[in-house]
Amino acid sequence: MFQNMRTFLLKMQGIAWLAVSLWLLSACSNDDYRNAIPHECTALVSVNMSQQFGKHELPLPKVLLKLSSIEEAGLDLSENAYLFETTDGTLGMCLKMSDADQFSTVLSQLSKIGICEKPSERRGYRFTLMADSWVAGYSDAALLLMGPVAKDGVLDMQNRMVRFLAQEEKQGILDTRIYEKLQAMDGAMGVVAQVQVLPEQLQPLFMLGTPKGADASQVYVSARMALHDGMLLIDGEPFSFNKSVDAYLQESAKLYRPVQGRYLPLLDEAAVMSMLVNVPGKDYLQVLQSNRSIQSLLAGINTAIDMDNILRSVDGEMLLQMLCGQRGEWQMALNAELAHTDWVRDVPYWKQSCPQGTRIEDWKKNAWHFSNGEEFYYFGVAPDKQFFCGSDESGMKALLNGATETRPMPPSLSQELKGHRLVMFLNLKALTQKQEQSAVVSTILGKVLGDVRYVVYRMK
Repeated sequence: MFQNMRTFLLKMQGIAWLAVSLWLLSACSNDDYRNAIPHECTALVSVNMSQQFGKHELPLPKVLLKLSSIEEAGLDLSENAYLFETTDGTLGMCLKMSDADQFSTVLSQLSKIGICEKPSERRGYRFTLMADSWVAGYSDAALLLMGPVAKDGVLDMQNRMVRFLAQEEKQGILDTRIYEKLQAMDGAMGVVAQVQVLPEQLQPLFMLGTPKGADASQVYVSARMALHDGMLLIDGEPFSFNKSVDAYLQESAKLYRPVQGRYLPLLDEAAVMSMLVNVPGKDYLQVLQSNRSIQSLLAGINTAIDMDNILRSVDGEMLLQMLCGQRGEWQMALNAELAHTDWVRDVPYWKQSCPQGTRIEDWKKNAWHFSNGEEFYYFGVAPDKQFFCGSDESGMKALLNGATETRPMPPSLSQELKGHRLVMFLNLKALTQKQEQSAVVSTILGKVLGDVRYVVYRMK
């Protein structure tokens, strides 16, 4: 589940370009700038730039063109900016053009100091290359920015963008279900995306509640987005254009109850990803069992202990956290409120029936240590009848001794999580500290959206 971190980082970098986003407005004409957005998009984001950032604080021209003023660029950011991902993984952005000649003049000036290449004409449209990997093409109506692309792929990308810039309404995004879904949303920023284009680490979590056989191309997430106090807040819900898949999603969503905050003090500042829910474990186990990725994640634990039986005993809040160990390995930590502890009677049997090379040893009262030569974790029941499982020995000891917090998250973050039915978030600071390549994530998100440290998803 956590094997392809580089893919995740590229996705997040794209979301940075893609997180200065998309949205909709009025009636269309043949010169509507939105017609340039490709018809086959797997993700669509909209941003009302002036509403989100303020008329005089628009970050886009400063990042893209090193400009201090919108007026001098020839772009019209009074209309929404749109970001998208195509079926082949290409990322793009579409903006309304107010003065193409002025834009060309600005590009020509910037080419002299290496910001971009001098614009040239191709098949009736003008193009330049920015940051060595992003092709910008524009007409009198629209600016398209697409990439990343290698040097030898620039010509092919220009030919592709010529087709997009020449599209009429029926050929572009406006005549699609994904656009209609986005148009029905309110707020300064909105997104509709297939689950398969999300970071690989998050896909299994968004697939929870789907029937067996459903894949990530059938499930979408629609959400409003907002920036607040270093957080990108995403309020949304999964759905599907497939009626049977959508029915499963809506039914399983009924299992989630509002998070009251039991485990908010245990949120670890070192965790890269966390998920909070409040569920009846007996029913929620069926949701987990229908998810192949979640079953793969639990497979290692289930070889020695009956994790399914433990999950059946859960009734209340549950916190899953993914941390990065000292050697760069991923570690899972789980806390959950229990309805009962009947499964403790089975531990002696688990100890006797461990597969070859694995063992379970007594550690503390009602607590045990598992190891298989490559990985290890502690698990058990704390005095206040909560299940715990994790690799951090000191943290597990603290729970047994009644500790109520670890390396806590900022109070502003905790306040944004309470009362929601399901919460997932990425800690970009922790990711940057553990993965050198991810510095680009915080750098670009910081420039485009401000000082974003956490990406928070909350189920409506």
